[in-house]
Amino acid sequence: MRSKTSFSIFAIIICILILVIYKYNYYNTNDNNSFFKENKQKTAQKLYNNISSLDFKKEYPISPENVMKVQCDILMLLYGNMIQDDTLYSEILKIQRNLFSNELLENNSFESQYSKFKEEIKNLDNNKIFCISIDYKPAVYNQYNNKYATVEVDQVYSILGKIKTSYNLEKKDIDNKWKIASWEVIDSDLS
Repeated sequence: MRSKTSFSIFAIIICILILVIYKYNYYNTNDNNSFFKENKQKTAQKLYNNISSLDFKKEYPISPENVMKVQCDILMLLYGNMIQDDTLYSEILKIQRNLFSNELLENNSFESQYSKFKEEIKNLDNNKIFCISIDYKPAVYNQYNNKYATVEVDQVYSILGKIKTSYNLEKKDIDNKWKIASWEVIDSDLS
């Protein structure tokens, strides 16, 4: 009787182990494809891999253009109608916050940012509006203080057209890294 019980327990442990190994392999080889819409999977996966692999403590972007490259990749992934699993939004927004200045972070809690974003993305989805392309111009440095720069970003949206945003970056935090301090829409095709 004892050997049957021992065998049953051993068999259960082996089954659990096989299940764990299967799940581990599935999630590591699936490359998060279930997070992204099928028609944009390759682009979304590439953007996501670029963004999620960043280690801001070891290799923070060194110039305003490098910061904006990461920001534009994030914006394209968030607003490009690529994500089908909403749980990914939170992760990407947390990564994005690494690019923000301390003042911007202090004035905008993650909860507030996430709430506004979810409302915005819902409105865009309901109206079938999404970002088609995004590009940025070279940084223009403040002529009196080269620790301040401005970068213009052009986003093209389905239906809406082009939106030009000016990002203000500064290099004044304790870590002396370029951070996004603010932004504003400076031109838009919106009527």
